[in-house]
Amino acid sequence: MPTHSRIRGPQRWAFNFTLKERCTFERIENPPDIELRTERNNNGTVGIIGFEITVQFRSQKKAQNSAVTQAYRLKDILALLSKQYIDCSLTGEAIIRPDGSRKLLTQTTIRSHRRGTAKATNLGRRKFPSLITGLNLQPSLQNLVEGFKNANNGLEAYENERYELMIREFYLVIEEEGDAKRFPKGDKYKFLRHAV
Repeated sequence: MPTHSRIRGPQRWAFNFTLKERCTFERIENPPDIELRTERNNNGTVGIIGFEITVQFRSQKKAQNSAVTQAYRLKDILALLSKQYIDCSLTGEAIIRPDGSRKLLTQTTIRSHRRGTAKATNLGRRKFPSLITGLNLQPSLQNLVEGFKNANNGLEAYENERYELMIREFYLVIEEEGDAKRFPKGDKYKFLRHAV
C-alpha cells in the first residue's frame, strides 16, 4: 500500500470512523467539516453509526493525527450526550482529488451495536465545533475536552462494573470545578480522591 507520506501542496483527506456502539438521537445535526453517517429508525429517531472527517494537510501522517484527535473528541461528546460509553475505529481513508473524486487508501468493516435514544442535538452550534476541531484550545476549553474524555471513560467503567474506576473518572470531571476562594485548586474533593 502506498504511504503518500509527502504531497507537494496541501491535500484534502477524508477519514471514516465507525462507532463500536451505535448511539441514537431524536435528531442530530452535523458539526462543520464532519459528516455523520446515520440511519433513520422506524420510530423517526436517527442512529449514528459513524462519521467522516475531512482535513487538509501536506502529509498523510499530520492529516491522520488531526482526524483521529477530532474523532476522539467527537465520540467523547456523543458519549456524554447519549449517556453511554462510545468508542470508534478508523475504518477508511481516502485522498480527495481536486475534481472531488476519491482515491481510496484503506477500508475495513466493523459492526456497531444499538443502544437507547438521546435528545435532539446540533453539533454545529455552541462550543461543539471548536471543541472538536480546535488545534490550540484555551485552557478552559481543553479542560472541557478532558472532562468529556473522563466522562466517557466513567461510562465505560460503569458498563464493565468497575465502580472504583468509574468514581475516579467522574471525580476527574468535577475536580476542576473547585471553589478557589474557599479551597486551593483540587482540595475541594481531595478526600473523595483519597478514598478512591
